[in-house]
Amino acid sequence: QKLQGKVSEAIEPVLEVVVKEMEQAMQFYQQGKGKTAKRVVLAGGTAILPAAVNKIAQKLMLEVQIGDPFSRISQDALVTKIPQNDRPFYAVAVGLAMKEI
Repeated sequence: QKLQGKVSEAIEPVLEVVVKEMEQAMQFYQQGKGKTAKRVVLAGGTAILPAAVNKIAQKLMLEVQIGDPFSRISQDALVTKIPQNDRPFYAVAVGLAMKEI
């Protein structure tokens, strides 16, 4: 309440840059594959920014969801202890582990 939208105001320029990069990547994909993206999956720190999902969805006019890198692997006791909000941060580590690097 004390910040009164200042966080959202501060991240707006960053989200603009992210959205422009996403648009370029989607155009490149569309030109190469001849297909359009139907949804966007966010991972990493951007995924947990306040209102990022809604703002990106509005700007791209696509479904946007927060990715869970653990969704397709065994959920052992250690994985279940990771809070849902922290899971997007593990995307690179899980991807590398799945590639056996």
